[in-house]
Amino acid sequence: MILKILKDIADFGNQLYRNIPILAPANFQRWVAIVPARDRALLDDLVNTLRRASQQFRIELAQPLVIALDGQSEQHYERAVEERVPPEAQLVVCIFPTTGRHSGYHRVKQLLCLNRGIPSQCVQSKYVIIVTSNYELFILGHFRRREC
Repeated sequence: MILKILKDIADFGNQLYRNIPILAPANFQRWVAIVPARDRALLDDLVNTLRRASQQFRIELAQPLVIALDGQSEQHYERAVEERVPPEAQLVVCIFPTTGRHSGYHRVKQLLCLNRGIPSQCVQSKYVIIVTSNYELFILGHFRRREC
């Protein structure tokens, strides 16, 4: 009996899906996604899933400005951030290739967060798994959650 009461108190996740709007939703009208060209389909699935999930919370998520990279080196990411990310971007999502430790992570964070004040989220493509049947998004692995 006590366990059931504690479970009911602790399990508030299902209340989030009852069409109750978030008090102050963060709407993203100007956001950017940087991705290797070969992972473009993965990005499209990710964006579609995020848009469906955000609707439940009454968060508006526009289509991102997609920057598809021909190469996968640190220089490709650096050049994309410096030359193609607009200053009014609200968020930048970078999907890095799966192969090895990508040295571009630190440079992208430096350019966006420190130099330009734009929040960013970086992840390797192997850690993005979409479960479209339930409109859920799971990003597995070692996300480094940092505010900027």
